[in-house]
Amino acid sequence: MEVGTFTGYSALCMAGALPSDGRVVTCEVDPTIAQIAARYFEESTRRHPGLAKIQLEVGPGMTTLDALKAEGASFDFIFVDADKKGYMEYYDAIIESSLLAKANNKH
Repeated sequence: MEVGTFTGYSALCMAGALPSDGRVVTCEVDPTIAQIAARYFEESTRRHPGLAKIQLEVGPGMTTLDALKAEGASFDFIFVDADKKGYMEYYDAIIESSLLAKANNKH
């Protein structure tokens, strides 16, 4: 998961590293910026269909986190790169929720 999409570069990088059944949920508060990212996602997946694992959510990050929590979603990795002043709010919300999966220490 990514909070703060901007141009979508990091979401594309994460999607490229995922297994075939993986997904990246990324959220962007600015609809204009989200359109730019969506265009890059579309262009990239046309060339590399394996990157079609990105779900772009447009709206405030906390709203997206709350909706995902309500769905029972869980992520192995959450990258916060939005609203620098709000980092602690995102961190607290993520830690207090079930969004971040517990590590599975099978060795």
